[in-house]
Amino acid sequence: QGCARLYPRHSVSEWLTCPTASLPITLAAIVVAEHTRLRMARGSQLHTLSALACLLCGGGLLSTTSAAPLPRADAACQVTGGYVLVDVEHEDGSGFEGHSLEITSSSGRAALCGQHAGSFVDLVGLDTKWAEANLVSGRSVLRVRGVFNGQVLTIAPGDVPEVSGFPQVKGASRSVGIQSFPHFGAKKKLLVVRVVDSPDSAISDSLSQLRANVFGGPDDSVNLVERYQSCSYGKTTFEAFEGETVTGEMVNGVMELDIDVNAIGANNDVIREAARSKLFDVLGPGFLGSPRDTYVMLMLPPETSGGWIAYAYVNYWLSVYNGNTWSRSASAHTHEVGHNLNLAHSGEANNQYADQTGMMGYSYGSDEGPKMCFNPAKNWQLGWYEDRAAIAAPTSETSKYKLVGIADYENSNLDDDHKVILKVEGGPKDYYIGYNRKIGINSGTAEAGNQVTVVERDSGDGLDYALSKLVAKLSAQGSYKIESSGVTVTVDSIAGNDPKVATIHVVGAVAAAISTTTVAAAAVVLTATISTATVATVALAAATVALAAATVA
Repeated sequence: QGCARLYPRHSVSEWLTCPTASLPITLAAIVVAEHTRLRMARGSQLHTLSALACLLCGGGLLSTTSAAPLPRADAACQVTGGYVLVDVEHEDGSGFEGHSLEITSSSGRAALCGQHAGSFVDLVGLDTKWAEANLVSGRSVLRVRGVFNGQVLTIAPGDVPEVSGFPQVKGASRSVGIQSFPHFGAKKKLLVVRVVDSPDSAISDSLSQLRANVFGGPDDSVNLVERYQSCSYGKTTFEAFEGETVTGEMVNGVMELDIDVNAIGANNDVIREAARSKLFDVLGPGFLGSPRDTYVMLMLPPETSGGWIAYAYVNYWLSVYNGNTWSRSASAHTHEVGHNLNLAHSGEANNQYADQTGMMGYSYGSDEGPKMCFNPAKNWQLGWYEDRAAIAAPTSETSKYKLVGIADYENSNLDDDHKVILKVEGGPKDYYIGYNRKIGINSGTAEAGNQVTVVERDSGDGLDYALSKLVAKLSAQGSYKIESSGVTVTVDSIAGNDPKVATIHVVGAVAAAISTTTVAAAAVVLTATISTATVATVALAAATVALAAATVA
């Protein structure tokens, strides 16, 4: 299980066929299983050794050779490339977040070093915490020393990557949302590719059916293009890529691509890389545009290895889909292209996909739904409803707000007081509140329909790539207390019709602090008063006794 997490292109069942040569390797496999399950810091010495144990154990899986390369000085390559974060979704509802490198140059004494320039490889051994603090997917350039094994580059033990293209400052702002990667205005181009392998295996849908699945048609009213058009109210839109091949054939939104690899039982990264490389050969190196404004969806043939659904690269142009079901899925398409637009997952409890109020949770195997958009945290990041967003900073006063659903965003009966998103700041997390009205463009929301939802994510401007977590689903008279700041959100009522409005009030932590301070001060004064009275009484009693004694004498 641990090796499958480190190298997700292989399923657990494939790793079970790996012959463990000795007790140390078996123990290392156990260590890496626990190490990755607990999501401890990657890139540590333990993590690197565990990765190498998987390489030793699974050399036959990871390459065509019988033994995996070891990180000897003469085998390591100096590699430079663009850093990209990848999110892989699996059929069992789990996921994997990995690191990849789009290589621009590779040099070294080993023969493999010169063979990878221009390729796309998985990066193993990169410390996740360090990456979160220093790297931005799609923007940072890395220079690392590592060992190639197929489509995997394992960073050499002790090597510290060099970063350019973004400030290497811990805690630096990683906001690359609508400001740095604008998705407003001009339509984005979209190219859908039906990949055909060497035995002529491909998804069963024709190019015309594939076009309808993505761009819409008479029987496909819910699709990727429609979802972004509807949910954004025309602010984020896609249109078919138009171009021609190097041989002069016209391409309009969809195309077929033949590769010289058998997909059945193969690792999906091998098929993806064969298709990616062939695409540049067929369309030319500049087909993505400058700056890159074309997004590519690769529809791979069924029966590649592993139980994966789809995956995409963050702040990047590529997403990949597995077989017939997921090449048709409107939610999978919207979800994965969401990663391309810098959106992270939407989770609940301990599952990073479990928030089913919007498209960045689970994907569904239907080509006609669910008809829903995104949660309040993602809506804030996307900026679609910026003119109806507000910040409720903790104050000593109780603040009231009127929330409407996203389907009522352009309702003519709204006034300036109606909001779509409310952000509560203060503490290590920020909280985003919205009314999840289940009508119109959001009529298929799969959770918390017609309730007020509270979603948390790391504090900041809310525009960077970050996991969000659904923490409360409130009906009328329901409330939620943010423990870190003491702020309480209460739903007073959900009423009306055109539009239906959720009226909420927010009690700030400052008010609670003032009350506590006042009570504490009063207690001090009261204690002092009691103490003074007690001392005076004792003194009077002592004087009386002394006077009586003198009289007797």
